[in-house]
Amino acid sequence: MSQLLTWGALVYGVVLRLGYYSTNRSLWHDEAAVTLNILNRSYGELLQQLDYGQAAPPLFLWTQKAVTQLLGPSEYALRLLPVTASVLSLGLFYHLLQRYASRWARPIAMTLFATMGYVLYFAAEVKPYAGDLAIALALFLVLMPLSDRQFSRRQQVGFSLLGAASIWLSYPSVFMLAATAVATAIDTPRSRRWSQLQNRLPVYGVWLASFLGLYLGVIQNTLEAGELEAVFESRFPSSVWDVWWLVDALGRVFYRPLGFLGIPEGFAAIACLTGCIWLYRYQRRTLVLLLLPIGVTLLAGYLQHYPFRDRLILFLAPFGFLLIAEGIAWPLRQPRWWGKAWGWLLVAVLLVPVTWRTTTQAFQTDTTPLFHAFAIRPAVQYIQSNWQESDVIFVESRGRRPFQYYAQRFDFASDDHILSDARLPAAADVSVEYFDEILTPFADAPRLWLFFVLQSDSLPAPDDLLTVLNDYFQSEPLDVLKTSNTLTCLYEPASATP
Repeated sequence: MSQLLTWGALVYGVVLRLGYYSTNRSLWHDEAAVTLNILNRSYGELLQQLDYGQAAPPLFLWTQKAVTQLLGPSEYALRLLPVTASVLSLGLFYHLLQRYASRWARPIAMTLFATMGYVLYFAAEVKPYAGDLAIALALFLVLMPLSDRQFSRRQQVGFSLLGAASIWLSYPSVFMLAATAVATAIDTPRSRRWSQLQNRLPVYGVWLASFLGLYLGVIQNTLEAGELEAVFESRFPSSVWDVWWLVDALGRVFYRPLGFLGIPEGFAAIACLTGCIWLYRYQRRTLVLLLLPIGVTLLAGYLQHYPFRDRLILFLAPFGFLLIAEGIAWPLRQPRWWGKAWGWLLVAVLLVPVTWRTTTQAFQTDTTPLFHAFAIRPAVQYIQSNWQESDVIFVESRGRRPFQYYAQRFDFASDDHILSDARLPAAADVSVEYFDEILTPFADAPRLWLFFVLQSDSLPAPDDLLTVLNDYFQSEPLDVLKTSNTLTCLYEPASATP
């Protein structure tokens, strides 16, 4: 029964990922920003500092560019590699469970991994995070079982190349490789450590050379821009004595990347701690192996070298789910009623809501709490189909990159596309005076299109924003296209008297 349930969860995870991929939602800001770099740069230029404050591993960018050259720049083509990596990760996670999880923890862990919305979201996102997760699982499965053995000559060559390539394909793979090296140091008896080090030294040397080449040739250029450092600064501890940062960083893991919110977040933390206790008592080496990637990455965050936060540690999610699953399975195996009752309560709180929410949201194209799903593509197509020669369009800053991508894709480039840096303020601050400041330069335009992406609850609703615009232009719009999170409207400023 356990095996059947595990397989059922795996298959359902594949269905969810392919279903979510099939919705073909519009690219949103970050996806479009990465995509514009991929489409408009050569392979060599992708090694340089990326535009629009983006950063991604070179092999990821090169592979994505090759796919777009073969299949075109559509959303389906751009998301093909992420969804493939996400489906592959389900199979890899299955093998991880078969090797390291207890019998009844397997279907629980697989259900969490297959249905958790935050993990599912990146299955169809033009970002490297789904690949990070798949590569982390692959490295763990290949290298961790050999932590106490010596490599053959063929394995030395193969693992050297595997690690060197992984570093250029997935930034977090360096933490997985470091975790395997620590595992080797722990598992090797003291009498064999020198010979083991001699055996591994050529492999470690290739990994180090690959990382140094990546850091000096790519990462350093990205960091010199200062944009990412400014973003990451708030995610690092203030000093080595900032112990609260450790507590906060570990606590946030249960929200993102594991995906629990509110009351379930606390239950997930309890289940994780329970799973660690059970593994410590009965499978201590497994506990050490599962915690090593988390510990190494946490140390990098503590030393202010890598943000231990959100999607950047998505690759650690499988290990967290396994620990939580063990914490649920342990009470379910207890003979006393109160043990089983606690276990079923954890199932009810942690598994049922997640599975229901993801099932109902994965196939939607409207905005949900977990997914960015802005109707940008139809808006750009609508403007293009109704465009006149004298038209001008003003694109608010949140819609700039997606608009650039779709204008380029649909051959809708024009000097009359004004991609503004102006950001729409909170709903309470949107006024006629605000638009007077940013739209005055277009007072003589015969026809002015306005395009807004309303991606935050703090921003005005489309109808409320339209009311303010009508007051500014003192007229009704000639045309309007409204969705739950975008507003496209057309006015005649030259004939209006604001």
